[in-house]
Amino acid sequence: MHTKNADRAYEHIRERLTAGDWQPGDRVSEYGLSKALGMSRIPIREAIQRLTGEGLLRQHFRLGSFVEAPDSGDRRELAELRMMLETQMVRRAVERITAEQLAMLKSLSVELLAISKRLRRAPAGPKADALRMAINAADRDFHLLLLEAGGNSRVLKVARDYHVVASFFRGDRVVSPSEAITTLARDVLSHWRLFQAVYAHDPDRAEACMRKHLQIYLSEEREVPAGPSNGSSPMPRMREAVPV
Repeated sequence: MHTKNADRAYEHIRERLTAGDWQPGDRVSEYGLSKALGMSRIPIREAIQRLTGEGLLRQHFRLGSFVEAPDSGDRRELAELRMMLETQMVRRAVERITAEQLAMLKSLSVELLAISKRLRRAPAGPKADALRMAINAADRDFHLLLLEAGGNSRVLKVARDYHVVASFFRGDRVVSPSEAITTLARDVLSHWRLFQAVYAHDPDRAEACMRKHLQIYLSEEREVPAGPSNGSSPMPRMREAVPV
């Protein structure tokens, strides 16, 4: 049975992972988290064990706990899972979405357009990084809102889990600035088209838009060659994750 403090620590760590505050290979300090959250290390340890069981953290003997580093196989499986779930759930969303949820979806679509315009004008640096994080957050909220509108709580739980893993992949693909801008514009525009299909209550069009949107990522992951695998885990890079 999980204690309230363990649940609070668990949610805190998951939020930090989803937000991208901690990167694959970062060390998760029990001591630092206990100080930041004002609790003993026992519930912190319990939360870490739960997240390790979910594949989000990995424990190394005598070194501690670290953020897991998914490989190219994880990328492909995640992209395929999203394709299977979200293309079908968006059809349900079209039929079940409430006026309030539709208004929220429009707001997120407009927000994505506005942030992308600011990002295209922003010089490289902390401001641009913050805008990219804002886009990632709005993108996640957009997709989770559609899944919530679909009305299946179990699918929504699975989606929340894979969006945590998806956050590990952001920003680790090396692309040119022009390619990054082109990809961003295409991605944001596809969100707007998807919103329009849902707003029109057209399930066939919504499914086609979602499929085209996710196909971009599925194609990219199929192009990433899988590295050698011998069943062992790479050594962590020993960067301390700052408990926020």
